[in-house]
Amino acid sequence: VRTEMWPWQIAQLSGGIVLLTIVVPAVTILVLQRRGRITQWSIPDRNERIVPYLVTWLSYALLCILFNYYWRMPSYIQLTGVGMYVAVTLICIINLFWKISAHLCGIGTLCGATFAMLWVIYSGNIAMLVLLVLLSSAVAWARLVLEAHTPAQVFVGFVLGFCCGFLPMMLFYV
Repeated sequence: VRTEMWPWQIAQLSGGIVLLTIVVPAVTILVLQRRGRITQWSIPDRNERIVPYLVTWLSYALLCILFNYYWRMPSYIQLTGVGMYVAVTLICIINLFWKISAHLCGIGTLCGATFAMLWVIYSGNIAMLVLLVLLSSAVAWARLVLEAHTPAQVFVGFVLGFCCGFLPMMLFYV
């Protein structure tokens, strides 16, 4: 297990994560909107979300491959990538039938993975958990205030994400 990374490795890893989880999905939405395939940036129509979700799904698949084979990340990072990939896969499937909050699923995955990591290493880092709960609450509040989702969509998105972040690590380490 790698315990330290060179600065260029940290920059490469961080850049890859930002590119594949933020830039690629955002640029996809921007291009589709400019071409008239998406009517609004918030994509309220479930059918318009199919292509952005599929591109995001492919992006996360590539991220998992990079974690596992190119960057050779420790298993807990690989498991977090798998959890993110499973979450995006489930969002794609659920989107065919019902709208779910992908934003809350994302922050829920981060919360679940962080909670699992802290549990596995027996860390009582309450400050980290409180910060994540506050951040999650802010994202949830924003989605509700913007009327982008119902409370049920926000709740289910968070729970789905939390489970996808938490369970892979718990199944592997416990």
